[in-house]
Amino acid sequence: MDKFKDKALPEYQHLMQRCFAEYYRVLKPGRWMTVVFSNSKASVWNAIQVSLQQAGFMVAEVTELDKVQGSYRQVTSTTAVKQDLVISAYKPNGGLEQRLAERGAAPDSAWDFVQTHLRC
Repeated sequence: MDKFKDKALPEYQHLMQRCFAEYYRVLKPGRWMTVVFSNSKASVWNAIQVSLQQAGFMVAEVTELDKVQGSYRQVTSTTAVKQDLVISAYKPNGGLEQRLAERGAAPDSAWDFVQTHLRC
């Protein structure tokens, strides 16, 4: 985003969606992608999530990346983002998501998820 170039959140989200759509195009079904993301604004985080979903990805997990030692700005500024987010997403392979929706949260669903992704 750049206010001097008149690029706001909608333009950023559109560009991110185009990037994720290209990753989706080249990945084989069932394959994974990891995105490391850092921003303090909830609106930007939401734009990333929407862009991933619009591209067709399934977000499996979001965790924090512990860099152990922060940058100078992270250490000295109260407004700097302290942690980066790691987003793990995959390209659906066809039937898994439908089977999970039908069965719900059951032990068989977890094993189905694991076995499906180990076969890829």
